[in-house]
Amino acid sequence: MSKPVKVKRYDKIYRGKGPSGGGFWKIFRWIIAFLLIVAIAFFIFSQFLGNQKNSTQTNSSSMDISSVDASSEISSEETSSSEPESESQATTRVSVELPENLLRDSAGLQSFLTQSKTQGYDSVIIPFKTEKGQVLYQTQVVAATQWGAVTQNPVNAQEIYTTVKNAGLTPIAQLSAFQDSTAANGSRDNAITYQGQPKTTWLQGNEKIRWLNPYKDSARAYIKDLAAELHTMGYEYVMLTNVQFPTAKDTRYDLFDNGVSKQDILKQFIREVNATGVKVILSYSWDAATGAGEMAYGGDPSTYGAAINAPVIDLSAYPSGLEQNGSVITDQTQIVQTVVTTIQANSGNSEVLPVLQADQNRDQLLSALSSINVKSHLDLQP
Repeated sequence: MSKPVKVKRYDKIYRGKGPSGGGFWKIFRWIIAFLLIVAIAFFIFSQFLGNQKNSTQTNSSSMDISSVDASSEISSEETSSSEPESESQATTRVSVELPENLLRDSAGLQSFLTQSKTQGYDSVIIPFKTEKGQVLYQTQVVAATQWGAVTQNPVNAQEIYTTVKNAGLTPIAQLSAFQDSTAANGSRDNAITYQGQPKTTWLQGNEKIRWLNPYKDSARAYIKDLAAELHTMGYEYVMLTNVQFPTAKDTRYDLFDNGVSKQDILKQFIREVNATGVKVILSYSWDAATGAGEMAYGGDPSTYGAAINAPVIDLSAYPSGLEQNGSVITDQTQIVQTVVTTIQANSGNSEVLPVLQADQNRDQLLSALSSINVKSHLDLQP
């Protein structure tokens, strides 16, 4: 009988294979790994959903803000467009007259402009044709040369325009219209002449002042051409003085009016200058608005159609007061208020720019004008 074989058992062979051995731990590790993967995936997915939600809310919020902003802008525009312009937006002009002697004095001109700007002026009246008929600038108007009107050493009007403009001020050219002792000459068919002597220029008073005749086409065309030329140099405004007839007691002259009234021919002249494109500032005696202008103007110049009416305030025109509706106004402030208000009413759409003379009480006049809401004015030099 053979000897039985011994079977050796080694614990190492079975280690980890029993129910409490290696198989269990392997399964356990797989479960843990799976749960960890699920947890990580859930975390990542949660973050993704959160970002999407935040992005949606941000976009929605931005759209809401944009909508509100746009709505606010539209509302603001509608509100501002429906509001009328305030008084402060109305045109206000505070002008000063440039002394003639500074036209040829570069340093003096610059100093004057700087001072004027500092004092609150916004525009400067520049004289280019005097009451004596002298044309002070270099002109291409043929009549000015033919009639000997251009002064010696005339200035460059365009350079002066640029200088004034660069100083932050508005340049306004000034021309004396029909009072003209240089160009007026009967032989040139442009002047007021003596009765029965159509070739002899009428002389006013001891000063022997000559006048261009507004009824003469050549006289009106001369002034119109000067204004048109200055307009081409950049001047938007031309101030015209002496748009009138003589007021002397000596009336031994002929006008050759052909039945046309003084008022109508002067209105025609303003229309002719307006047609050049320049804006006319018409200066005249303020008492013409209260019936004193018949001889000089044939009526009230504020009705002539100028862009801006510039009545010269002169309280001496009413030495005994202003007759108004059967009563007499003697208070000077009330006189200013009454006359300027009348001019405003008669001016229609034209602006009113009262002219203050150097010999008047400036503070009193400005106070009177302010009381009727007139903020614009022109200061004349002494």
